[in-house]
Amino acid sequence: MRAYRVSNPSSPGKYTYCGSMTEVSKAKAALKEAGIKNADILVEDAEIPTDKAGLLAWLNANT
Repeated sequence: MRAYRVSNPSSPGKYTYCGSMTEVSKAKAALKEAGIKNADILVEDAEIPTDKAGLLAWLNANT
C-alpha cells in the first residue's frame, strides 16, 4: 500500500502518514498555518506492506 509521510525536518520524530495527495495537501496546509515554510515541509513516499507479518515488521521499525 502506498502512503505519504509528511514531516518537518526541523522537528524530528513528528510526522503524519497520509493515504492520498488530498490528505497531503491538508497536512501541508496545517503545517503552513503553524508557521512552517513550504520549503521546509518534506513529503516522502512510503510503501507499507499489507500482509500481517510484513505490516508488523514495518510498524516495529517505523514507530
